[in-house]
Amino acid sequence: MKMLNFNYLILWSLCACSSALHAQDATIRLETTPTDDLSFCVFYKGKEVIRKSPLGMTIDNRAIGKEVRIKSVTPGEQTNGERLCTYTIERPEGDIYYIDTREYADGIALRYRIPASTNICIYGEATSFTFPSRTKTWYASGPFQYGWLQEYQDRFTDDIEGEILAPPATFLTPDGVYAAITEANLFNYHGAVLLGTEPNQVRFGYVENKGHLETGVITGLPPSKYWHEAVRNVPWIVSPKEGVNEVITPWRVLMLAENLNGLVNNKILAKVSDKPDKNLFPDGSETDWIKPGRATFTWLVEGKDRLSIANHKKYVDGCAELGIEAVVVDDGWELWQQTEKNANGRTKWEMLKELVDYAGERNVNIWVW
Repeated sequence: MKMLNFNYLILWSLCACSSALHAQDATIRLETTPTDDLSFCVFYKGKEVIRKSPLGMTIDNRAIGKEVRIKSVTPGEQTNGERLCTYTIERPEGDIYYIDTREYADGIALRYRIPASTNICIYGEATSFTFPSRTKTWYASGPFQYGWLQEYQDRFTDDIEGEILAPPATFLTPDGVYAAITEANLFNYHGAVLLGTEPNQVRFGYVENKGHLETGVITGLPPSKYWHEAVRNVPWIVSPKEGVNEVITPWRVLMLAENLNGLVNNKILAKVSDKPDKNLFPDGSETDWIKPGRATFTWLVEGKDRLSIANHKKYVDGCAELGIEAVVVDDGWELWQQTEKNANGRTKWEMLKELVDYAGERNVNIWVW
């Protein structure tokens, strides 16, 4: 009886939430395995680009993607080529959570919604993408794996086990389909990387630098002995979204295209992200305070004064002389109250204002990391 119900549910969900492959360029299918673990696969133009891959998270030491059932599937309205769907997932003890999916002509997106009235602890995520063997991949190595400067990699996915991939990572399947994996609409949530968990499979995860964890100082560059020290999936706390009593993850996005031009011009990230705050961006990308331009910053400066206000003022003077529009103030300025010789009790914001005023008098912008 369970198998009959399961087959009926999957058949109904595929009809309701995924159009036929010839009518929808990208299609995602959610199902459970014989052991009741949640999984999905993705098709693009009739080809399976993502093979059966795990879904789920580990929350408060509970793996919410295992021993579950798809309780219901609710299709949303199809608008402008976008097909929405919500899967209600039930755990053995009766707990409920939701997975929202979106299908587009050029990719898919999914996210988790976890009912919660108070903080929860995230131990890791099972969301994975499994590619065919001999898929090519290009990516910047994740932070800390090959030193503080990320090294770009050119590999087959057969050789990514143990790797940390900084999203977006780019892929080319043996069938000639280009793909990129990243996240979108990241608010009040830990930024993710992609972990090479086994040949041909990457999984969303989280990394920290060991130096930051051991010293408790999370800003600025850690001591050089820690530059290669990555710690994976340290538990962290997240709060429910205000007013909705849910923890809502960023979208996990798979962009798909037949060529690199299509991949570069993919619009899914904008489609799944919240609209810009009207108070900050009244005219969107045309808001008058948005002024792109060239910038310098102090990354390669030797010595302990690299991040000092005095050193940044020298950069401002140089930019004014050369006609360069901006100076970037690098990570670590948050510690000025401890590191500046002439802090004299001023806050970091008061010292930042001093630098901004100095730069403004010389027609140079300050961008803050």
